[in-house]
Amino acid sequence: MRKCFKCLIGFAFTGSLFLTFTSCGNSEQNITEGVEYYPVKLEDSGKWGMVSPSGEMLFEEEFESQPTPVFDGLFVVEEGRSISIYTASKKPELVIDGLEEAGFLSDGVIPTTTKNSRITMIDRYGKNKFTLMPHNGKEIVLCDAMYFDGLLRIKDEDDKWGYADNLGKIVISPKYAGCTPFSEGFALALIENGGKYETVIIDKKGEQIAKLKDDIEFTKSSEYGFKNGLLIAKRNDNFGFINTKGEFKKVSGKVDGISEYNEELFTFKDKDGKWGVMAFDETQLIRCKYSSIKILSSGDFLVTNEGKTYVINKADEKIVDLDDYTCVYALSGAFNFAAKEGGNYYLFLNQDGKPINKSEYAKIGSIHLSKVMEEKISSDFFDIEGVSQLISESINEKGIGNNTIGTPMSKYVKNPNDYSSVYVYSVTDSTSSKEGWRYSIKVDVSSDSPILQYGKNPEYGYTDYGIKEINPSAIVNNIELTAQVKDGTSKEITEKVIDSLTQKGFEKTSEDTLTKGNTEIYINASNDYRIRIKMRLTESDAILNP
Repeated sequence: MRKCFKCLIGFAFTGSLFLTFTSCGNSEQNITEGVEYYPVKLEDSGKWGMVSPSGEMLFEEEFESQPTPVFDGLFVVEEGRSISIYTASKKPELVIDGLEEAGFLSDGVIPTTTKNSRITMIDRYGKNKFTLMPHNGKEIVLCDAMYFDGLLRIKDEDDKWGYADNLGKIVISPKYAGCTPFSEGFALALIENGGKYETVIIDKKGEQIAKLKDDIEFTKSSEYGFKNGLLIAKRNDNFGFINTKGEFKKVSGKVDGISEYNEELFTFKDKDGKWGVMAFDETQLIRCKYSSIKILSSGDFLVTNEGKTYVINKADEKIVDLDDYTCVYALSGAFNFAAKEGGNYYLFLNQDGKPINKSEYAKIGSIHLSKVMEEKISSDFFDIEGVSQLISESINEKGIGNNTIGTPMSKYVKNPNDYSSVYVYSVTDSTSSKEGWRYSIKVDVSSDSPILQYGKNPEYGYTDYGIKEINPSAIVNNIELTAQVKDGTSKEITEKVIDSLTQKGFEKTSEDTLTKGNTEIYINASNDYRIRIKMRLTESDAILNP
């Protein structure tokens, strides 16, 4: 089942938000019908500006990097090493800059992060609304770039997925191995159960509506969620649709793939790879003869056939001739098409396929639903204070964690025969070792003497190298804590630990050494992501009672 659900469980996509028209092929569905301006370049060597559906420039030659299109009066652009959000106007007005990542305005908020921050939602004016705080002790480390159907997919540090509302409340706890965004009140979720995976349909309360058969497979379009109560699916080599009750209805055996659908019909390909249109009652409306076919918002179809592109209606009649153009793209909202008319320059076309204002552009930037679904906002947060405190609290003048200087090493040996040699001086104490979001702590204890020794032959009294026993004189002389932390934080954590230890009465005798009683602590931030803390006896015959 996990293989069948593979398109739904990754959610760790990287890469740019932006898709630029630089090659031929019909575009995918856009993020929304509400695109107000598209980013454009007048010349390849120039900067980016914005153009309206009428072909008028809002501004030009403004940004080195490609902005997103304008939605709800806002757009996002990368500037230097950070992200900025602007209000679209004749002179773009900065809303906020210095962001590490930024999503899109939805449900009144925009997911963002700054350096070493948790995921924070801001409003359209750049004001903080709320932060995604840890849930059940686990950091929220990833979320979608926007809300879908009123809920936001989130992932915690254990790679479990759940959902949050637009007030920051976790309404469905992270517990799924994968899930889709909500759409029309439902979502798919992947549940791990005893090493096996089950796909279920859930509602917005997190309640299971249906469990799907193990042999159901999904296409990539299923990532977008339910549409008209359906999802494209495949079962036993038969294509069809899953409804919100989890029921699979196959379609005609002529169908060898489904691309798009609405409430009346769907586009499909046959076994020869040609595309046509079929109604849900399996009436074939348009026979399979096209290289590609796309459903337009008007209900008509953008098709390609023998290298030519044009628009047809449901009767398979050509209604818009685009033969004079190459690389025709279907856009959304008040925009209709973008295309090339010879050469390397693009222009916008109206619904009749006529150029708008004859303006030409070297590049037109766009963003599509598939890119938004892939884009994630990731937390850069690392709890320096919390990890520093965790390390400090584990250290006292007698030991580290559950380990005390002077303790017999026999405490750590369950069976001497588990070791291949008696020359063992160090063991790891798993009860003191810890692991959390972006850190791990390992604690080793060691002795100056071997932990084991060879025993005596019980019958003859000679040393028998086949017998291993615990060395009663081996005691804990050294304890070492090694912490792997987020890169670039080790020195700051070390300083905080040293400050905390001095408050406990440890005396700092050098830059990286502290003493108290008969113990000495050496602290070293060996690199940007590792800290070593060694505790040892200062007098060889000093033994502290546990």
